Amino acid sequence: MIGKILNKIFTDVLWPKWLGFVSKSDSPKIWKRVFKKSSETTNTIPVDLAVQLSSAPSVVRLMLSTFKPDRNVPTAKDFAISIAFELGQQDYHFNTDQKVRDWQIRNFASTVRREWLSVINESPVLKSRFKDVRDKHPSEFLSESAECTPELNSVLNDKTELKKYFFQSYTTPDATEKVIVWLPGEHGAVKWSPEERITVEVGLNAALGADLGFFRMGHDYSLYDTSDKVEWLSVAYRDDKRALETMDFGFRSVGVKTEHRLWVK
Repeated sequence: MIGKILNKIFTDVLWPKWLGFVSKSDSPKIWKRVFKKSSETTNTIPVDLAVQLSSAPSVVRLMLSTFKPDRNVPTAKDFAISIAFELGQQDYHFNTDQKVRDWQIRNFASTVRREWLSVINESPVLKSRFKDVRDKHPSEFLSESAECTPELNSVLNDKTELKKYFFQSYTTPDATEKVIVWLPGEHGAVKWSPEERITVEVGLNAALGADLGFFRMGHDYSLYDTSDKVEWLSVAYRDDKRALETMDFGFRSVGVKTEHRLWVK
């Protein structure tokens, strides 16, 4: 009985409140506190920068994925790759002149994840919902997929590899369409010729769309159909009711159109 009440509080009160922050391109206070405390604990990333990062779309995605039954609990590497990607993006300018090194990203990412799981474990509402969704205690994940060792530096140091890992993480097991992300080359421009193009194939469910943070400046997106005809993205939207990003490829869509446009070609 108590578990049902706590779950109802999460689904009827807390989750809609979180989505309200998403609609404002922001993040809940509880998430910001996790990043602030992790910054103070590790002394690796300035507090102001850590708080700013907590509201970056792909980082908010990790908070929401924690409680989505069709998503895995984010790993420490997921946090590191998302943070490193966001720090290099041109559509989110962070107020800092400090260069953040790979070991700092890994240390900070690991600490954020551990602190987030600890916060969930200490909150009756969050803990109850987590156990209901995962059928496991949140403390069991403190040591599961928690490593973030120097082997990851080869990805964090390579802008192209980092982007490939980042976008590939958006692939879902129930994919019905293959969206192609066209990455910029070393000079910051997307190349379309077969010899120079850099692409990543991402499987998405056409009824839903992509998780937050999928559409970014400086990249292009296309859709391949069964005859290999390329259909280019014309408009991308944010679905605030479901915390998803959706897309219109002209004659075909992945997800539903909304009033909140993110990207127009």
